[in-house]
Amino acid sequence: MVARTPTRKIRHSLWRKLFRRRRRVHAAPAQVLQRWKQAQIMSKKQRRKPRKMRVSAQQTVRAQNSRAKKPVSSRTVPSQPVPLYVHVSRCSIILFGAAAISGTVISVIQPPATQISATSKVTPSPVVKPENLALKQSLQTVIDRYPGFQPHVAVVDVDGGVVDIAGAVAVPAASTIKVPILIALFQQIDRGEIKLDEQLTLQKPMLAAGSGSLAKSPEGSKFSVQEVATKMITISDNTATNLLIDRLGGKDKLNLQFRSWGLSNTNLRSPLPDFEGTNVTSSQELVKLLAGLKSEKGILSPSSKQAVLEILRQTKRNTMLPAGIDDDQAKIAHKTGEISTMVADAGLIELANGQSYLLVAMIQRPSDNQRAELLIRQLSQAVFKDAAKK
Repeated sequence: MVARTPTRKIRHSLWRKLFRRRRRVHAAPAQVLQRWKQAQIMSKKQRRKPRKMRVSAQQTVRAQNSRAKKPVSSRTVPSQPVPLYVHVSRCSIILFGAAAISGTVISVIQPPATQISATSKVTPSPVVKPENLALKQSLQTVIDRYPGFQPHVAVVDVDGGVVDIAGAVAVPAASTIKVPILIALFQQIDRGEIKLDEQLTLQKPMLAAGSGSLAKSPEGSKFSVQEVATKMITISDNTATNLLIDRLGGKDKLNLQFRSWGLSNTNLRSPLPDFEGTNVTSSQELVKLLAGLKSEKGILSPSSKQAVLEILRQTKRNTMLPAGIDDDQAKIAHKTGEISTMVADAGLIELANGQSYLLVAMIQRPSDNQRAELLIRQLSQAVFKDAAKK
């Protein structure tokens, strides 16, 4: 057997590989075609791949800085449609800017009248009436004669000037709480919720001690709203007051009605009589209510205002504010109140010349000290003298 030389071995292996490749091509043409396509794709990718270039460190830093400053491509952020309101706002900004520029140009060419004349008139702001200091000093002189008393006084004089001596302090109302109750009644009459000829039935829970005559009537007696309201004020009937409180919806509804008028200190907490002083109000708020009876606006109709004033003019107790005025020169519509620790009188005084003023005096006192009534009488005299001079 002839030994094969290395050259012959190489030739034999090459020939065998070639033979196998050819046989493989004939045997599986689809596989060869697929490999050929892959080879073509790989060659194209290698051709596209850029050649690596040697760059210095300085060039690398410059390239990084340029990339940092380069804005983000619009391809990376998907574009969104701009809303309509953005276009509108942009247009309005442009229009306002154009108007401002044109206004500036016009003002330079033709300055406004306020720039042409330095003496042009300006509409004055409303003048607020100051406190009547002279009257306040007169009242303080009277108060100083009565140590141990705590007066709460509010005055609106004929010129609209005011005097306030602790008038914003909430104090026991006693029977002066009947003034806001009366006004609340006529407000509901104006709304058509109640009628003056409506009949109210007296029930046992409404019977009250203290002043008044209805408590002596038998249970089940009927009285008109007009009669009940009149007795509540003129003789300060406590039973009549309780009848009206019940018909007006109770104390909670009445307090809501008071709040709607802007009263924050006036609060009805107990039925009458309120000897403990749980029902409260202030001199300022009583003045505000009485002032509404003479103003053109107010919370009542003109006919209801006149009806309320007519009832208040019939008050029987006249030992405080009425005792300090001249009956020939003035008439008064007022309501008194008294418990052991407090006495009060709230009134609207109408002068013969058509002018009017308001005075509310509420005096906290040592238990049942009758000098408090004398103090209110002298305060009324001081205010009346000041009004008569004008």
